[in-house]
Amino acid sequence: MSDQTLTLASVFSDSMVLQRDKPLRFSRTAPEGAEVLVSFAGAEASARAQSGSGREGVWEVEFPPMEAGGPYMLTVRSGEESVTVSDILVGEVWIAAGQSNMELPLDLVTDWPGDALSWERDGFIREFTGPVMPEFHHPRRNIPGGRWRRDDGDDFPSFSALGWHFARELRAALGVPVGILMVAVGGSPAESWVDRDTLAQFPEFSDLFSRVRDDSWRARTAEDDGRRIARWNRDLEAADPGLGGDAGLNDDPQWRTEGWHPCSIPEGRGGGIVGEGPGSAWIRRSFHATPRQAASPARLRLGGLVDGDRTWINGIEVGATEHQYLPRRYAVPLGVIREGNNELLVRLVSPEGPARLTAGKRYDLSWKSGENLPVIELTGSCQRKNGAMGVSLERKTFMEWLPVGLFNSRVAPLSAMALRGVIWYQGESNTGRPAAYAKLFRALVRSWRRLWNEEPLPFLTVQLANYRDPGFLNRANGWPMLREAQRECRDIPGTGMVTAVDIGEWNDLHPTNKRELGRRLALLARKIAYQDGGVRAAGPHPVSVRVSSGRRIVISLAGAQGMEEGWIMGFEVGDTAGVWRSVRGLAEFREPGDIAQITLEGNFREGDLYVRYAWADDPVTRFPLNGEGFPLEPFLEPIGFTEAL
Repeated sequence: MSDQTLTLASVFSDSMVLQRDKPLRFSRTAPEGAEVLVSFAGAEASARAQSGSGREGVWEVEFPPMEAGGPYMLTVRSGEESVTVSDILVGEVWIAAGQSNMELPLDLVTDWPGDALSWERDGFIREFTGPVMPEFHHPRRNIPGGRWRRDDGDDFPSFSALGWHFARELRAALGVPVGILMVAVGGSPAESWVDRDTLAQFPEFSDLFSRVRDDSWRARTAEDDGRRIARWNRDLEAADPGLGGDAGLNDDPQWRTEGWHPCSIPEGRGGGIVGEGPGSAWIRRSFHATPRQAASPARLRLGGLVDGDRTWINGIEVGATEHQYLPRRYAVPLGVIREGNNELLVRLVSPEGPARLTAGKRYDLSWKSGENLPVIELTGSCQRKNGAMGVSLERKTFMEWLPVGLFNSRVAPLSAMALRGVIWYQGESNTGRPAAYAKLFRALVRSWRRLWNEEPLPFLTVQLANYRDPGFLNRANGWPMLREAQRECRDIPGTGMVTAVDIGEWNDLHPTNKRELGRRLALLARKIAYQDGGVRAAGPHPVSVRVSSGRRIVISLAGAQGMEEGWIMGFEVGDTAGVWRSVRGLAEFREPGDIAQITLEGNFREGDLYVRYAWADDPVTRFPLNGEGFPLEPFLEPIGFTEAL
């Protein structure tokens, strides 16, 4: 069927889920003036395609709300053209948007690729995905190439880990099908998710927006970036003595034996730098394998590497990865590992700084469970050698991150569908401008609610997880400030926030515990979107900060029911000079209900203005949990603050 005829592209496809208890709208394109007949679940409606440009018109029909159920079939006819979409369920529909922590697939949070296929699934959780094709001129009506998938299919490991765990919890609580519209894009800043009119409120983006609407600028920039990056890599490979012909390994005995220096594959926190600047570095590690280990395919884990790598065992390449944000998990075929001594060799390429091995990660060789073969640990002593040094490589321009592009291409086309709400995990890419985030996020929420003409459309956010080694640039950027901006936005009606600050990983931008985060979001959804008054879905949080008669600073926490009493670390008091002092807080239950009091160590001093908690990129503290498993949230409050309960 040609693009000039009847279309049902985008979110209307086999295996889709429609929102229950809301009018069901179907709207797509057909030749202008064409009569369209739509049949769904035994009912029929008709419309005429109109108000289009050229030969293409737009048609829309609406069916009454339905209860959860299915499967149903949708048929659209116009003249001799006909499109049928089957296996449609009616249940709950949520958009999942934001950055890479929202789109991160199950395969990257499980122990080994494919492990998720052994999980119990019933096909009543479904996910919509589509290619990333940013649009800067006008909102699209379709997402070309978009499709729905059932979770009982073979491609289940590529489902969003957070989206699926959220849907799983909702399905268990509500007993209905759940559909997730997965539109998240790794690295995307908030400004790429707002519409043009909203963006006009932010003059700091005006110059960039003017450029991105210039098709020739985008084409020229992409071409220049491609040439520049290819030239950098080509020059680096040519200058690297460790590589031979066709970029294979250099078999020169002198290179393989001379110039190596001791290093260590790190455990715990710290260490791991193996290069001297932008360019390439080599790491090698010997290990011993038993006859039984050599007789079976193995699994190689190389934790986290910065940035790209190529990896060999005994001169045979077993894997390669282009950037630092993917775990190194390489299948080692039978015959690569031999009995006795073996050599692991890794070439690291870092375009912006020294090559690094991420500390605290898993570096080992293992075998499938059931083979009862011991793991070969690879942490500890190794050798390193410089490859070739290069100048720092400027990053390419990611077009999908530019203003308006994702709103037009991934949000606007969904507006034809009714939905229950939005889950949002984003902010890492805005930590460089944390002071502007609250205003931008508020505008984003208004933008989306206008699009669906639904006020208030439930909007549930994830407060940024902990990240970064305290010894490596901790507090150097805006992570704590952005968390506070996210917290401030909870006063938007119909919104809520859960924190991930206690379940992140200091050495990984992509923490793997998406199951707990999905549980927290689902509880928040039940409270806000489904008005379940019996659900508690917040961690302990301050409702007052005052000075007691004994000149102690006392914090009252709501949502603290079930929290342990005792000393809590991580508090700081700030004064008029901008100096912060660390203090402990003693948690006690002195008030009825779920209110706890925390009395800070030491007396109030003249000039003390603020109290903050867990104010760091990676707060090194034990977060106290309430009875629902929600942690005490990071906060910054003035002394004298009181919130009406």
